[in-house]
Amino acid sequence: MQKRMGFKRKILVGAVATSSLILAQAPGALAQGASALEEVVVTANAREQNVTDIPYNISAIQGEDIAARQIFTETELLRSVPGVYAVDKGQRNAGIMNMITIRGLQTNTLSNGDMAYNSAPTVSTYVNNTPMFANFLLKDINRVEVLRGPQGTLYGSGSLGGTVRYLMNRPSTEGFEAEVDARYSQTEGSDGDNVGVDAMINIPMGDKFAIRFSGSIVDNDGYTDYERLYVLNPDGSPAADPCFDGDCSSTGVDDRSMGGPIYRSEEDADTVEVDYARIALLWEPTDNLSFNLNYQNQSDEIGARSGSTPALADDGTSFGDLVSGRPQVEPSERDVELVALDIEWDLGFATLTSNTSSYETDGEGISDNTGFYAKVGWGGAYMVQPRPMNVATRGYSDEGFTQEFRLVSNGGNFIDWTAGIFYADQEYEAYQDSTLPGWLDWADDTMIDSNP
Repeated sequence: MQKRMGFKRKILVGAVATSSLILAQAPGALAQGASALEEVVVTANAREQNVTDIPYNISAIQGEDIAARQIFTETELLRSVPGVYAVDKGQRNAGIMNMITIRGLQTNTLSNGDMAYNSAPTVSTYVNNTPMFANFLLKDINRVEVLRGPQGTLYGSGSLGGTVRYLMNRPSTEGFEAEVDARYSQTEGSDGDNVGVDAMINIPMGDKFAIRFSGSIVDNDGYTDYERLYVLNPDGSPAADPCFDGDCSSTGVDDRSMGGPIYRSEEDADTVEVDYARIALLWEPTDNLSFNLNYQNQSDEIGARSGSTPALADDGTSFGDLVSGRPQVEPSERDVELVALDIEWDLGFATLTSNTSSYETDGEGISDNTGFYAKVGWGGAYMVQPRPMNVATRGYSDEGFTQEFRLVSNGGNFIDWTAGIFYADQEYEAYQDSTLPGWLDWADDTMIDSNP
């Protein structure tokens, strides 16, 4: 769960963003004075149309509204869209599981935030024309389209509940643009600082070619304190109290087998570091033909899991708000990259498009399963050990290649039509390695002590 920043957004900004949503969702309610509002154009049907002409429920959030409201994450954006629910479990889990729910449809359980299932999601997500779940930072966005209800005709089997499309700004040949934005803030409950830097530059090279670059750096201190972390030995096992047998000069077999843990604390452990970059190339050799090459990359490094421990420790210690009682921090990291080439050729009666893309996501995180082992009683004598700890190393890899050819009538006909061919090749792998650091040494010591 993300902690809200300790500042208030201006009411005027919220009013501008809300008007955009209302226009996209209920155009009929704005018949009076609607001419004064900007037309909202979407491409949900693979052709540019006014949102009022779309025959199903769609919301369109404009990129300038997203930037004005200082929205950087998917969950923060979608919570403002009626009928859409997105679980916020912190940046550690943001890129792992697609937790978007539309009209109550979701296959992934809320309790599993560290490992994605192999089942297809009920809400598909697209980055431009690439079907993938990446959860990139919302930077240099043109608009986000939220399509409710089954969208299998155009967006595949994973769109039973709907589809969310993230459409990036294309390079422009109309003029040079550059922008740099720096942010500083503090999170309530944290002793640290939050720093962010965004940069964008658009360079036209004549009237047929342009290049656009955007990048972001996020460096946020955490707000969750860990008060009962084990002090670890060099091999990763919990260190034993050297004074168990009354001799504090060294740690012997008795100390290692019967000595309790040594605790340490770490404040604001759930740090967030994100590096994001995108480069796009546009070539328009003729007025009817365009090539758009897009590359995006993001790396996430998370210091620990966010949240608090509501239960009491074995010795009766209670934990306050934003305090975790876990014996180990749970860091994670993720890298995701996308390369896509979109070609559009206006044939007059229809537009032929070719969308070719390749993406790869790799991630790994440490999860503390100590409490889970204790609850289910796994391991037999495991919990008899005075320093129990279970480390679950969970990782995943998702690689995909997609190719789509689509021929779409240009609209305005008695019958508008769409024809296309779609090919996808996806490989997904997931693993979990569970270890009990120090357990074998403890078991050997106790077995030796019990033998004559």
